[in-house]
This record gives sequence, C-alpha cells and structure tokens, in this order.
Amino acid sequence: MAFEQNDLSGALFQNGEKKSVKHPDYSGSCKIGGVDYWVSAWDKISAGGKEYISLAFKVKEAKPAAEAPPTAAEKPTPAQPAANGKAEQKMQPKTGSKFDDMADDIPF
Repeated sequence: MAFEQNDLSGALFQNGEKKSVKHPDYSGSCKIGGVDYWVSAWDKISAGGKEYISLAFKVKEAKPAAEAPPTAAEKPTPAQPAANGKAEQKMQPKTGSKFDDMADDIPF
C-alpha cells in the first residue's frame, strides 16, 4: 500500500544536495485542506540576530502525460490560427518611413 499523507500533516527532510544559497535547507511535503503541497524551508537569521525558519509552499500539480508532437494535419498553417488563437503573420516592411524616398541603388 502506498503512503497516504494525512490532512494537516507533513514532513521535512534535510537537503543533502544543496549547491546554492537559494536552494532550501529542508524540503518535503504536506497536505492542507485535502490539497498536497511541496514545502521548502530555509534557516535564517533576523535583523535582530534571532534564528528562524522561513517556509514556502507550492501546490503539487499532476504531471501532464508526455504529449506526442503534432502531426502535419494538426500543425497550424498561415491561414489557420495558431494555438494562441492568433493567426501567424509574416513580417511586412514598414511604409511611410522617412527613408522610403531613398533610392535602392547604391552608387558605390
């Protein structure tokens, strides 16, 4: 049987692979209100010299299944909108620029 975290409980473990000051000193997980969280903790010292532990929580999200790359039929074409809902546009040269009156031929 797999371990099931009880609500309003969690555990932290010392981070033996800390390579940067930004990496947590401790990490683990907890469950609050039926939601699973990752927990990170850092040993800190306040401006007054008092030691404390700073905590950060991040919701555990289900890892998405590995998606296959889109097939040729699924790829958007210039006439079809892209995934963000906007049609792809090609770069167009600016018109009305102050340099439009310059000749295309370079004399040298």
